Amino acid sequence: MDNLQLSVAVKFTNILTDFDLVQNVTGATHTAGHTLDVFTTCSSMQAQVMVEPTIISDHSVITVSIKLDDVAWFLAPTTVRRSLQSFDIDAFKNDLLSTVLVVNPPDDCDDFFALYDSTLKSLLDKHAPMKPTATRR
Repeated sequence: MDNLQLSVAVKFTNILTDFDLVQNVTGATHTAGHTLDVFTTCSSMQAQVMVEPTIISDHSVITVSIKLDDVAWFLAPTTVRRSLQSFDIDAFKNDLLSTVLVVNPPDDCDDFFALYDSTLKSLLDKHAPMKPTATRR
């Protein structure tokens, strides 16, 4: 292996390590005896790789079986967000105008900000409730 090939192999190995991946093909995939074809997975996945003998091409066919122990791994994670799709700004304004915060605000600054926080949170919970949503990977 010359210096260029060694440098490329080291860089490839570093990339796999950085992203917690493993290269599952062990052995030559080319008639010249090199491993040119790879199959990478997360290090936590179990993959069985078979390198078939070359028939037509000078590359081998790679067959892979992956065991999925935890199907939830593939499910999109969920987050909680406010549902703003049906937010009615006019209804929100009307409800806000009838709150103690607007009708009879406290004189004390600390009390005012505490009421401000609780009032807006209560109105947001009513008009734009929190809902779990799936996120894309």
